[in-house]
Amino acid sequence: ASLAGCETDRGLLAARRSLSLVALSLDRRNFGVAEKHRRDALQIFEQPPLRDVTEVAELTASVRALDIAVDPDPGAKRERVIGVSEALDRVVAARAGNAPMAAAGATKLP
Repeated sequence: ASLAGCETDRGLLAARRSLSLVALSLDRRNFGVAEKHRRDALQIFEQPPLRDVTEVAELTASVRALDIAVDPDPGAKRERVIGVSEALDRVVAARAGNAPMAAAGATKLP
């Protein structure tokens, strides 16, 4: 793998971590920390080499549009963050040549 490709993959994984921390912070009702992690993810998406990845432009717009304001019921916000995280997972999986894993809740057992 090229150095640029490795840097892109590292950035994608760092952004994924930040988005996971946004969801965790929302679970804990810590909106200030959630906003910090949202900004971290946005900053990662806007830096080279990620800003040059076609699939990242839509993710960047989605992260920018996330509203992390204080909310007595942040469930909908958390679901939007998880949706962006899952979209990012699909980008990572496509780059690796793998099919993304289904979410645990989406798996139907016989």
